[in-house]
Amino acid sequence: MKSLIPINENSPLEEKMELSLKRAGLKFKSQFSLMDKSKDQWNPKYILDFLVYGEYCKIAIECDGITYHSSKDARQHDTQRDIWVKQHGIQDTLRFDTNQILNDMDSVMTEIHNTIAANDKLYLDKQVQGAFNPNQIPKSIGADDAQILIRSLQEELSKVCKDVTKTVKIRERRKGEIRKRVRDVIQRKGFADLKNLFGYFALEKLASSQNDFDCIFGAFNVPCTITLTNCSRQVKIPKDIAEDESILKIIVLYEQGSTKFKGSSYIVLDGFSEERCRILKSDILGHLQRQKTDVQKHQIILDRYQEHETEKELLNEVSRLETELRQVYQKLYQSKSFRSSINQSPFENLDPTDREKIVISISRFLSTMTETQSSKEKSIDIAFTWLKQEGIYFKHLVFTLHELTLAIHYLRKM
Repeated sequence: MKSLIPINENSPLEEKMELSLKRAGLKFKSQFSLMDKSKDQWNPKYILDFLVYGEYCKIAIECDGITYHSSKDARQHDTQRDIWVKQHGIQDTLRFDTNQILNDMDSVMTEIHNTIAANDKLYLDKQVQGAFNPNQIPKSIGADDAQILIRSLQEELSKVCKDVTKTVKIRERRKGEIRKRVRDVIQRKGFADLKNLFGYFALEKLASSQNDFDCIFGAFNVPCTITLTNCSRQVKIPKDIAEDESILKIIVLYEQGSTKFKGSSYIVLDGFSEERCRILKSDILGHLQRQKTDVQKHQIILDRYQEHETEKELLNEVSRLETELRQVYQKLYQSKSFRSSINQSPFENLDPTDREKIVISISRFLSTMTETQSSKEKSIDIAFTWLKQEGIYFKHLVFTLHELTLAIHYLRKM
């Protein structure tokens, strides 16, 4: 009688991976079949070692043993396979070799978790940028959202402009080809298509002026337009739209030159330069930069003020302590114990070399004093003055104010 116990068809590497995925609490399927229904509806195109599910994404996990995946042909096959898998609903493929799985599983699991988190976030970002409610259009697009939008478009818009400029030799035909490719980019990015929403009151002005733009779409619930231009004359956008802060105007310069624009809520991109559609001008992002600069300036002023206030507080505290010390020593000098301490030798605990250095410093300091100062000032007052001017050079030494005063007393008598 045959055993009814299911056989685990996984390799030792896959068994270790499966155990780690279970311990991590991840949802997954092992030996997952991917079908190419356009060619064969019965036999799988590929079988994935593992398909791991995030909240919104799916990630393929492949355990690459040295025996089967080390050759050049095998690596080329793996690359082609990963591309096909990504084109058929799997967001990413992670490959781990024998050494990683056997000796560094913690790093493997960290990479899996990070990849899932990144792809889930990417999905959510696309949902946010693609969702559109005509009745909840904000008064203007936020600077952060504008930056995310432009960052997601810059590379592809730059590529479109450069490719068309090189391949289409007749200048008059370039704009039409760029327009077609830019619309493909917007559609591929998943931004909202506003054509079916033009009946709503909030988009009436765009509906009546849609022929004035090369592309219209929605991102972060903001209506956006793209205008393509190759000349330096002022871009012609209807005045009511140009001045409407609830509509983002993106102007792409696809040949060398400068573009003038009078209006608000706009971004001018340079699609001709070698850089990725760098921002030539923008009242949104430019204002943000100036705002950041102002904040930085204000912060520097605030820091300096706080430093000044802190220094002022420290000086007040020093002055208070100095006054208290003077009062203490005034009483000490009137006591019998002070008179007896005069016979003691100061700085006895210091190294002879350090003691000699501090005595030389005090002697030089006394020599700079006028005759009137030297005769009238008390030794304790001179000690405080010396500490303020010379004490920083001897801060690593341990001695008392009383020892310093005694040393000054002795040197003045010499």
